[in-house]
Formats: sequence, structure tokens, C-alpha cells
Amino acid sequence: MIGKSAVEYTARYRILEDRGERVAVFAVEDEIENEYVVLVEVFVDEDRLHAALQVGGLIEEDAPVAGPQNKLRVIVHELPSYAAYAGLRRALESIDGVENPVPIEFRNQQVVLELDTDRAPRAIYNALKRALPDNLVLVEGRMLKQDLAIRVEVIPETPENESETLPPVGSDWKS
Repeated sequence: MIGKSAVEYTARYRILEDRGERVAVFAVEDEIENEYVVLVEVFVDEDRLHAALQVGGLIEEDAPVAGPQNKLRVIVHELPSYAAYAGLRRALESIDGVENPVPIEFRNQQVVLELDTDRAPRAIYNALKRALPDNLVLVEGRMLKQDLAIRVEVIPETPENESETLPPVGSDWKS
């Protein structure tokens, strides 16, 4: 809804850490090789954002505000690509009882997401195992107080046409 105009809804921000330039980890475009990383704390103008969401028809004017839920941080280690992150986030969004899985920190092959839930970390872990797309597998999980630390691996796709009966290179084998 707010897209690239998100800056309009920023009340103020504070640079917490300048991490500098590094090899791009979560670039969507293949030609991007490096990224410059800055950890920023952003304060949102909630009234302005709320009004924009109402105008866009995404919330009703007198929509009730949901009651407080538990915050859970999901720390994903050794995340190999943006595609794996996107699949993981879609899987989290599909789990009943999970709301707003938002990334709060990206590091080299690691992402920390925070979500609202009324479910226990173990229940989220078990639901995530079932919700992941076929090319991702949950290989490790540890429950901490309000954190769930996991590791996800990508299962490489095998070509459907691959066969063990292919002739050696340079042969004149015919079917």
C-alpha cells in the first residue's frame, strides 16, 4: 500500500550501526554484487500511516485494535539466498496464529524476524516444518526464552530430463 513512499510515514530515525560495504546477501537482482549495510531504528508516524491505510481501504475506519499477543523472534542461521528468505517468510505468514513476521535484522546469511503469536515456539517450529515449500527443509531448531533459532537448507532442484542412460560424450549411440 505504501510501497516506495514509506519515508513519508517516518516520524524520525536513528542510525544505530554502520556496518559498511560487503558482498550482497539478499539482493534480488543478479547483477548486484555488493551492498552497504546500515542498521537503522525507524519511528513511524502512526496517525499518518493509519489514515493512509483507511484511504486505501485496507482497514475500516472504526476497526478494533487487536489485543496484545506474545512477540517471538525467529533467528534464521545460514540462510543461503533471498529466495530462501522469501519462501520462509511466506511459510511463516501462512501459519495460523502467526501475524506480521517482520524482518528486524539482516546479517551475512542470517535474518532475525519478529512476529506476533499466541502460540508456543515449539508449535511454531512444528507448523513451520509443514508449511515450508518443497525446496526448503528445516534442519535444526532450538527453543530459547522468546526466541526460536532455526537453520533452513535449500534442496537443489534436479533436472526432470536427467537420465542415467545418456550416452557418453562423443559416442554415436542412437535410440
